[in-house]
Amino acid sequence: MKMLVFLADGMDYGLLRSGEVETPFINDLMSRGAYGEMRIIYEEERLRDGGEIPHPYSEWVKGSIVDGGGPLLYYSMTPLSLTCIFTGMLPWNNHVPHEKDSKIYSRIYIKCPLTWEMLNEKGVTALQYSLPPPVAPPDDVTNRFIYPGAWNEDKSSVILHDGEELPIPELYRRDLRVSEDTFNLWKKKIEETGSDVIFLYYKGIDIANHLFFDLGNPGRKAKWRGNEEELTSLIVHEFYRLVDNYLRELSTGFDYVMVISDHGTERSHHTERATFILVGPSIPPGEVYGVRSIDVTPTILHLMEADGDYEFDGVNLFLSLSEQEEELRKLRALGYIE
Repeated sequence: MKMLVFLADGMDYGLLRSGEVETPFINDLMSRGAYGEMRIIYEEERLRDGGEIPHPYSEWVKGSIVDGGGPLLYYSMTPLSLTCIFTGMLPWNNHVPHEKDSKIYSRIYIKCPLTWEMLNEKGVTALQYSLPPPVAPPDDVTNRFIYPGAWNEDKSSVILHDGEELPIPELYRRDLRVSEDTFNLWKKKIEETGSDVIFLYYKGIDIANHLFFDLGNPGRKAKWRGNEEELTSLIVHEFYRLVDNYLRELSTGFDYVMVISDHGTERSHHTERATFILVGPSIPPGEVYGVRSIDVTPTILHLMEADGDYEFDGVNLFLSLSEQEEELRKLRALGYIE
C-alpha cells in the first residue's frame, strides 16, 4: 500500500466548503472519502485566576481540549502545529515548551520520533519533502518563496531582504512560478523514489494569504486600480486552484491520499479551520467530527500496518471512523436520520 500525505499550510476548511474557491479534485476526494474540520492544538498554558500570559507571538486564543484538564491557552503558530501533527503528541509532551522560543525550531528538542521515522523503523519506506523546522531542516524548495522585508512608501511594491524592490504583480507571478517548479520537482522525486509514504509540505497558500490580503488592510493598501480586496482575494484563490490541479497529478498511483493543513487562514489571520481529508480502501465516506491534529500520526501508522509500541496522545482515527459509521447505521435503522 502507498500513501500520499499532502500538507497545505493555511488551507482553510471553511473556504473549501464554501464553494468560493475552485477545487474540483479536492471536492472529488471529499465525495469519496472522510473529510472534516481538524482541531488544531498548539502550545498551551493553563489559565490561572483569569490572568493573561504574555507571549511574543500574536493570536492567543482561548480554547479547551479533552485531556482531563481545564481551559487551555494556545496560539496559532505553524511549528507547534506541525510538531503535534507529526508526533501524535500534545505540545507539552513532545518538546520543551515556554523556554527560549528558538527551541521550538530545532528538531533536537522534540522528545519523540516523527511519523516518517516511525514508519522507516517498521520497514515502511517514507520520505518527506519541504517540511520546515522544527520537524525538518529547511530546504531550498520552501526557501524560494518570497518573504518581503518591507513595503515601499506607497505600498505598491515590496522590498526584499536583499534590497531588491519588486512590484506586487511580479511578486505574485514569481511565487506562482515557484509553486509550479516545486510541484514538478515533487512529481519527479515521487517517480524516482518509489517510497511507500510521501509527505509533502506546501507553503504557497499561507504566504498568499498573509501577503496579498495584508494589502487590503487599513494603512497597507497597494495603489492598484480597481478593487484591491477583490484582486487580493482572486490571487489567493489562484493558489488554491494551483494546488488542486497539481494534487490531481501527484496523487496518481497512491492507495491512500491524505490532505491536511496546520491551520486555516482568513484575510491574513490564522483560524482554527484546519483541513482533514482521507481517501482510501475501507475509509467510510462522509463528513467526520472531532478530528484532532494529534490523531494524524497514529492513523497513518495503522493504515500502513506499522503500529508499534509508540505512545500517542492522539488516537487511531481509522477505528474512530468505523465506529462513527456503525453508529450512523444504527441511527438510520431506528429512523432518526435518513
